[in-house]
Amino acid sequence: MMSKITIDYQAEGDIFDIQRFSLNDGPGIRTIVFLKGCPLSCWWCSNPESQRRRPVVMYNAADCVRCRRCESACQRHAVTFMDDGRRHFDYQACTGNGDCAAVCPTGALVMKGRSIRVGELIEILKKDRSTFRHSGGGVTLSGGDPLMQPDFAGELLKACKAQGWNTAIETEGCAETETYLRLVPYIDTILMDIKHMDPEKHRLFTGVSNELILNNARRVSAF
Repeated sequence: MMSKITIDYQAEGDIFDIQRFSLNDGPGIRTIVFLKGCPLSCWWCSNPESQRRRPVVMYNAADCVRCRRCESACQRHAVTFMDDGRRHFDYQACTGNGDCAAVCPTGALVMKGRSIRVGELIEILKKDRSTFRHSGGGVTLSGGDPLMQPDFAGELLKACKAQGWNTAIETEGCAETETYLRLVPYIDTILMDIKHMDPEKHRLFTGVSNELILNNARRVSAF
């Protein structure tokens, strides 16, 4: 049945990591594809590089030798150094083109995020197909929240199912309900991370209401 589904292998999305040999993100041994973009801003976010849809530059101050090459490389002047040697970074001015990271000699600056097509990603994931087959595992889409890129995530899920792979998503539940309903046929497991049941505390800790999230949890659990 899946072979009759039209798949757009040219659909393009933004990811920031591919993690292999995961044991806790769905059944079997899995490969996780981390998509960029998240509607929440949790105080405890473990993947802050996922929150913005566009590529971002991550900075590790411990590795910085203050050579100031990044300052010279940035045409938008997003990177500046204070008189006392402290580094200032203007995230609003940054375009995420990676010029600063490219000249960093110590790896203190690292680019997180790149665009990729569904077809290219499937070829990468095929390297793990024997692991999926022998362990009963598959592919998990995570983030961020993968449903912040619903069209790309949908085409990727369809392409994974066409390969015969088990699919899962990790989501905060904050996407439009119609998105979940549209993609459910291509998802074997939905791992929904509800941050807090109390509406006020949820808004305090994440910046958004949990009303849509709880509604989605009820709708999805009915399948």
